[in-house]
Amino acid sequence: NRQLSAEVRFMGLAERQLLSDLQASEARYQSLVEHSSDLVQILSLGGRILYVSPSHRDKLGFEGADLLEQSVALLLHPRDEVAFRTLLRTTATRDDLSAPLLYRVRHKDGGWRWLEGVAKSLLSNPAIGGIVLNARDVTEREEAQEKVGQMSLQLEARLERITTLHAIDLAISSRLPINVTLDMVLAQVNSHLNVEASAIRLRSRETGQLEYYSGLGFKNEAARDHLLMLGSRWAENVLLEGKPLGTRLAPDVYSTWASVEGGVRYFAAPLIIDGKTQGVLEVYQRGNVRREREWHHFLETLAGQ
Repeated sequence: NRQLSAEVRFMGLAERQLLSDLQASEARYQSLVEHSSDLVQILSLGGRILYVSPSHRDKLGFEGADLLEQSVALLLHPRDEVAFRTLLRTTATRDDLSAPLLYRVRHKDGGWRWLEGVAKSLLSNPAIGGIVLNARDVTEREEAQEKVGQMSLQLEARLERITTLHAIDLAISSRLPINVTLDMVLAQVNSHLNVEASAIRLRSRETGQLEYYSGLGFKNEAARDHLLMLGSRWAENVLLEGKPLGTRLAPDVYSTWASVEGGVRYFAAPLIIDGKTQGVLEVYQRGNVRREREWHHFLETLAGQ
């Protein structure tokens, strides 16, 4: 009996020690979660939020009570939701899988934050019963990468424009017939300004008026003549004022472009030859397309070659 009693006391002490160790471990874990900058969520398979770490308040502006039992779709960027839910379903099928993810979530102020992390299924663990997400805010990194990407695209565009200007210089300095040279120039204009048609009008030495000299990209002669007629008044203004302009033409039913919503956008720039305005370079674009400042600058540069 004494031995049995001693064993019972020992088991009781061991049990209390084990419980104490467990409580201490839970306290340490809770402290780590509460003071961690990482965002921790536990989601159901259907995307219902079962738990959020306190860091959501600092990182996203939401209190835990704002999110608990809500759908994770409340936070997800619309463009990321399908991929996110697909990843949840994939993760749920394998307990040994830690799936990486990069996605955007809404801040309470209405902005968006980029998060990077991993998802792991603990659905089979009765103490968790969900899919655990552990993520960190990488907004600054993603925005910096986006800026680098934009700068790279701008650099590529500028290099392409330099190449275009060089090709035009070669065409102008060649000994080819003038009509062939102008067709080569207009081909570069259409391609690199991304327009559908372009034309050159030159000032007549006899009358001083603008006359059509060359064009490229018009569907047929009727469409060309009709659009040139619509643009003639604007071309005269460009010649007189020496300034580029952009406007919207409204082709009537006789134009092959008349069915296009938004009509035709018309842009023109003074054509500079030997330092003097000798004509007008015109471009025509179907639809109501807005152009950036650099596009207009490049049009002027082409016209001044």
